[in-house]
Amino acid sequence: MKLVILYLLVFLKGFSPIQLTEEPQDLNSYSYLILDKDETLSIEGVLVSNDFIDLENEVKNFGINNDVVWLKYSVLNNSSSETKFFYINNPSLDSLQLYVASEGEVLKQYSGGRLEDYNSKPIPSKSIIFKIDLPQGQVSDLYLRVKSVNKKIITSTISNRDFVEGLINNENIFFGIFTGVILGLFFYNLFLYFSVKDKLYLIYVIHTVLVWFAQSSILGFTQELIWQDSVWLNLRSGVIFSSLVSMVGIWFLRVFLSTKSFIPKIDSGFYYIYGVYFFILINAFFFSITVSYQTLLVTQSIVVLYVLFAAFSVLKLGYRPARYYLVAWSIFMLGIFLFVLSEMGLIP
Repeated sequence: MKLVILYLLVFLKGFSPIQLTEEPQDLNSYSYLILDKDETLSIEGVLVSNDFIDLENEVKNFGINNDVVWLKYSVLNNSSSETKFFYINNPSLDSLQLYVASEGEVLKQYSGGRLEDYNSKPIPSKSIIFKIDLPQGQVSDLYLRVKSVNKKIITSTISNRDFVEGLINNENIFFGIFTGVILGLFFYNLFLYFSVKDKLYLIYVIHTVLVWFAQSSILGFTQELIWQDSVWLNLRSGVIFSSLVSMVGIWFLRVFLSTKSFIPKIDSGFYYIYGVYFFILINAFFFSITVSYQTLLVTQSIVVLYVLFAAFSVLKLGYRPARYYLVAWSIFMLGIFLFVLSEMGLIP
């Protein structure tokens, strides 16, 4: 009878509890509460809050800001084990606290996020994973507190350890393939540079290395492989290396297409773009990472369009290498543009 009453209470609040079995279960029904950075609300206040908003089957982007986001999931553990693994598919979230509650009381509390000590994680990896205990045959409420300077997109799954380790292994395989491609480009262009002494190849080598660091930082692999215990780098590496990638990419464009000779007025615009990137870097080093990231996203979207405009302008003047540049770089630029739009929450 007690279980039936709990089930009805959860149902009346907006969602029936998510049934947990032996199979992995996506947590796609939840409620959320957004608090301004200056608002303080303890878990006791959250438990009795009536301000939660229901969402179902939707991936919401809570933005790039200093707000605190609370997510609430109601689950019913019908599996044969109390021990479950709560997996979050966004390694760039800074600090998270997970509370397991029942009948308005907190049973357990867990901490996680990319700023958490690497070796204290239940499964040492760049992923955000909580090893939690859920009473069998009972409805539990999971309250997740999220604070992060980067985008707050939270998709999560509750499963057993084998499933989570399988996800991690698949990610590692794809990352290994990506790293192999980067290494191939690195050594091939380095060989060409020493063979023909053309600085264009050296620029591309630098760009390739920075692309690896930028992408690895976004995916969390630099934390896992290089600077496990550096909070400073974990917070800033994505912004720093993304900015450097763009700056070197523009350098490559200007040399490859001789923009200073063909389109001097358009070429001069790149100096203003360099100035914005210097602002982003200085701000990330000494001031607000959030402002740097917000500025970076806006800048990237403008830079992609400006770079393509410059390349088309050179092509219209009859310079044949511009055609090769557009063929080779357009997909990369489109990828950056789509990434920026998704980070801003403008596309799913």
